[in-house]
Amino acid sequence: MQRYERVASMAQFTVISWNYRDTPGDLDGKISQGYSYWEEALKSIGVKKYVILVTCNRLELYFYGNLAATSLFQGSVVKRDEDAIRHLFRVASGLESMSVGENDILRQIKASYETALERNLVNKPISVIFRKALSIGKQVREKTSISKGKTSIPSIAIDALKARFGIEGRNVLIIGTGRMAISLGKYIGKENPESITVCGRNPEKSMEAAGILNCKFSSLRNLKEEMGKNDIILTATTSPDILITREDMIASGSPKFYVDISKPDNIENLDGSIDGIQVLNMGSLENVMEKNRSMKKKEILVAGNMVEGEIEKTMRKLKEIEYDDLIAHMYRYSRLKQKEEAEEFKREISKGTDIDSAISAMANSLSKKVLSPYTVAFRKMIEISDPKDLSRFLSELKTAIHGEEFGDIDDILNI
Repeated sequence: MQRYERVASMAQFTVISWNYRDTPGDLDGKISQGYSYWEEALKSIGVKKYVILVTCNRLELYFYGNLAATSLFQGSVVKRDEDAIRHLFRVASGLESMSVGENDILRQIKASYETALERNLVNKPISVIFRKALSIGKQVREKTSISKGKTSIPSIAIDALKARFGIEGRNVLIIGTGRMAISLGKYIGKENPESITVCGRNPEKSMEAAGILNCKFSSLRNLKEEMGKNDIILTATTSPDILITREDMIASGSPKFYVDISKPDNIENLDGSIDGIQVLNMGSLENVMEKNRSMKKKEILVAGNMVEGEIEKTMRKLKEIEYDDLIAHMYRYSRLKQKEEAEEFKREISKGTDIDSAISAMANSLSKKVLSPYTVAFRKMIEISDPKDLSRFLSELKTAIHGEEFGDIDDILNI
């Protein structure tokens, strides 16, 4: 059974986000710093429990805690509690994706959560929130048509390529060996190309990707030579560098079609047309995806309402966890004081104190020690709480202790 660390009652569920929509200028640099960098950043402000989500279009740090003043998270969007939960639920539902309704994001959230869980980096509230996010993401896709049709970036890119240039009988070069590159290869393989070649920096990964796609492989060192052999060149890497320049494209000849779904761009922007050469990059695809979004307005509205319906339930569940945790802490504290007083009682008896006096002293001391922190908290609550809310609370408390002498509530409130 998973054990969870207790959460301080004043801690806030927080998300720090850099994403393609809100912080496009900072996103690539933040992603390139890597998972370990952001782990250390969170630890540096005292965060012990967290989930880090990294995709090609977002870097998000989810945690329970209070965000300290630091320049580490400069330029980010920060959301807390209900707003942070809403954000995660919408991301999981595909509502915040560049390609609305895409399925990959749900898999990525699940993988990020499971990684944190395996490493004991989540507490019970984080687990509740992420499990609910995965559940609502699945429900949205099952109960609406938001994920119908082509929703992944590779599938949309291949559709655009097919419409503008054609694929059947063409020779295709794929630069990259990761998940996105393999996804491109699978989609393009269905369109009957003459050949597919995978090209990467790492020979072993290139060979592995070629095995998955049942195609040829080459080295990135042979890039210019491979460009000359192929009609279609696709890039899907995490390299921060431009791999293909304008001069490279001109030297490679035409007609050719280039597709770049890398973040950041791996193919230089043409800044004008070159006869026989076309380039499709993420900027071009965003226009296509925006059209898809406008066609799914009804589904987006329904999905958004489903998300909102789960937020209140989740907030209520988190309150229950907080209260249960507080009650458990009260019992642990009481047992500790009971043990201390029992030891003191034994010492008094060993010194010859008569048993009635020792019992009376133990009972008085125990009641004072057990009730002292709660008395302080109640007095503080009286100072800051709404009198009507406090009156209801005290009435419930009076009922719970079965009508024992408690004092007049109005006198306690001084109203």
